[in-house]
Amino acid sequence: MVTSTQESITLDLVFEGGTLLNARIKDSEVTVKMKRKLKHIVNDIQHLKKKKLAAESSPIIENKNYYMKCPLCRSNECDSLQIVGVDCEMVQTEYQHNALARCSIVSLHGNTLYDCFIRPRGNILNYRTPISGVYPHHMEIATCLDVAKEEIRSILRDKFVVGHTIAHDLKCLEIEIPSNRAIDINRYIPIRKLCGLQEYDKFPVGLKKMAKLLLDKSIQDGQHCSRIDALTTMQIFHLSLPHWVHEDMPDLQHV
Repeated sequence: MVTSTQESITLDLVFEGGTLLNARIKDSEVTVKMKRKLKHIVNDIQHLKKKKLAAESSPIIENKNYYMKCPLCRSNECDSLQIVGVDCEMVQTEYQHNALARCSIVSLHGNTLYDCFIRPRGNILNYRTPISGVYPHHMEIATCLDVAKEEIRSILRDKFVVGHTIAHDLKCLEIEIPSNRAIDINRYIPIRKLCGLQEYDKFPVGLKKMAKLLLDKSIQDGQHCSRIDALTTMQIFHLSLPHWVHEDMPDLQHV
């Protein structure tokens, strides 16, 4: 109920299970000015309703199936571009400051191709759980490093590999990718331009900030998840995919 000291206006809101179904003005003797204001309120409510419904069906939401179309054939299942996204979580061991503990790989369409905890060499000195999301019990089901590296190599072989500061992930994986097949969204000029940066701007942009700026998506609010980060990286790259296909493939424009 919305009221003023001079006149009374009734706004009829229809809810079901806590969800707004409709908003309309009941018949009232109101001035044109007040009715116009009220219509703005109704329009705002209906806009929020549409925005909520759109968000529920958005591919950005993690509990929904996420598919991206190939820009060449517009298919949801085409793998002609052979692009994958990768992200890793790391721990500290007696031998390495950054040792591989989890690796996730997603396809061009956002499907999970690989997501495993990996047991590094040596004793783990610091799980970095608040950031990595890796716990001691994960090592009980983890794949041994040598097996995991072979599995990962077989997936990445002859692929374009997308990542955020991907050099760190590839170093951790101990895998070499030809420079023209490694796509770092943190250095790829078309994506940096989408972030409002110029070519001469060299400073890095975190994945968390990119996701919020370009996707309106919140990630890494606590523990990181390599699967979510790999998917988010691919979503961001997908924004520049038509440009990449028609302009840069395979010559990448990196800062």
